[in-house]
Amino acid sequence: MATGLCLKAIGDEMVLSDTQRGLVGGTKMVGLMIAILASGFLSDRFGFRPFLIVGALCNLVGFTVMSQSEGFGVLLVGAAVAGVGIGMGDALLSPLACATFRERRTRVMNLIHAFYPVGIVLMILLTMGMRSLGWDWRDAFMLLGLAAVPYGVAVAVIRLPQQSHEGDDRQGTRQILSHGVFWLLSAGIMLGAITELGPAEWIASFIEIATEQMEQAETAAALGLLLFAVSMAVGRLCVSRIVDRLGARRLFVSACLVCVVCIVLAAAPLGAWLGERLDTWLTVFWLAALGFAVSGLWPTVLGCAGDRFPRGGASMFAMLGAMGSLGGFIGPVTIGAVADAHNLRVGLGVLAAAPLLAVGVGMMLPRGTGTGAG
Repeated sequence: MATGLCLKAIGDEMVLSDTQRGLVGGTKMVGLMIAILASGFLSDRFGFRPFLIVGALCNLVGFTVMSQSEGFGVLLVGAAVAGVGIGMGDALLSPLACATFRERRTRVMNLIHAFYPVGIVLMILLTMGMRSLGWDWRDAFMLLGLAAVPYGVAVAVIRLPQQSHEGDDRQGTRQILSHGVFWLLSAGIMLGAITELGPAEWIASFIEIATEQMEQAETAAALGLLLFAVSMAVGRLCVSRIVDRLGARRLFVSACLVCVVCIVLAAAPLGAWLGERLDTWLTVFWLAALGFAVSGLWPTVLGCAGDRFPRGGASMFAMLGAMGSLGGFIGPVTIGAVADAHNLRVGLGVLAAAPLLAVGVGMMLPRGTGTGAG
């Protein structure tokens, strides 16, 4: 999200096209995907701790390189390394949670993942404070790198579970891959990631460009991303309480339908009828609503997978996380490429296809998938 908040400033300073700006966020997700696969499989053999420590080190190095980059290539290298660091933490968070809280996994996954947008909110407030003091995006990235230091120290000393799966034997990867439900969950998390991370990387730029004729356009962009993050945090807290009643399958399908509506209305060019200022703030509203609607997709899929494959181990979560990271690459790059060919509104609108396809995926999931009567 730090990349998304600073994307326009980075592009303006380095004179990047929309496709190149999309690649900055997309490359971070490639690094994240590689790290998720590697650390997920290896942690089943060597434990969690080494990979959490290496992940913190990669965060420090990656964001520092980005903050010092003078060219597009170095910027991408830093983004990839930072993505590796983020991926190592992301890959192991879910199996750690499922190993520690084996009852009501879907509820716990949504609750834990609620702290992701809470971190975004803190990051945005910090970045806005830094900008008010005259600091730029390079200073923000340097601070993000330094923030990994206490995290690395913490994971080096805290107590961690010995294994990430139930029982004495982990379920084999081939067994998991032979289940059609796993592939449906993989498709669901990829489409959910496109829906979440595509708009998230571009929200600030989208609003800043829409309000560039207004005073304090950067502040409006930051506030738009802040509202998105707050609504996502609220959404995950709500999902963690209602998933037992509604059922994971119904929750997933309903949320995807709302996401389609939010993206279409956010992308709709209504300025000719409503006026540019009202159109801009309606766009901000629908993007914030998207944050609430999309909030439960990723953690709900992970919780369902933990319930369906309780002996899957970290490697099973790694495969799902890699599919989510692939979606996180496709989303921002697709918006950037379409924006270069047409404009940013069209680029955002195209992404409505992802939650629409996800509705079909959710309908194909067996009843009772995950917690509750789905």
